[in-house]
Amino acid sequence: AGYYSTGQRLTLILFELITGVVGQLFLPVFSRLQNKREELAGVFSKLVPALAMLLFPACVGLACIAPEAVRVLLGEKWLPAIPIVVFLSFYVGILGICFLNFQLMTALNKPSWIVAWTIPLIVSNVVLMIPAAEYGITAIAAVLLFRTAVIMPLTIFSVKALIPISIISLLAALRPTAFACLTMAAAIYGAKAALVNEMPAVLALATLLALGCTVYFGVLRIVFPNFLTQNIDYLRGLNRRM
Repeated sequence: AGYYSTGQRLTLILFELITGVVGQLFLPVFSRLQNKREELAGVFSKLVPALAMLLFPACVGLACIAPEAVRVLLGEKWLPAIPIVVFLSFYVGILGICFLNFQLMTALNKPSWIVAWTIPLIVSNVVLMIPAAEYGITAIAAVLLFRTAVIMPLTIFSVKALIPISIISLLAALRPTAFACLTMAAAIYGAKAALVNEMPAVLALATLLALGCTVYFGVLRIVFPNFLTQNIDYLRGLNRRM
């Protein structure tokens, strides 16, 4: 339990940041547009890739540098928490995007829909989590990720029932972020294999962080011109209009 709570503590920072931003920035926007479904659909369709652009690299990056982060921030005794950090990093990434769906349901006065979505989560806890507990805390984290990856993305269909969005277009809008994240992960693991493993832990962590940020934003700039600028400008403009 100590390893699980310790690994959770690292990823919880990301989750609290996400929910804070979504709750304070996006929910008021959704509420203001609740009677303008077409306009709300346009805003939502822009917010999803904008949020993913910032959220996904943070989660993927943390998963990639989990060994170095745990060693430097927590100490050698907590190394068994590394796989938990990896699983929970991806869990937070999925949950963060789906939290946006729940905020939309809240803004459109559909709390019963949110309650309905908790039912499969509760059932899956009984069906999956209890057996997984026999195999240890790492298995629990893996099952939590699997359950969330299967169930939570389906909440987008509830969103589609409320506002006229295109799920295919939403997925297409995530391609730049996905490509940049994969490239970043490849660069990080390549650096580990080539030279970082020979470095002191603190220097390795700093090097991988710098490399990951440089590769991720560099790919967006070079391969997908204007994608980064357009999303940041949109979020800034949205914040100013509040």
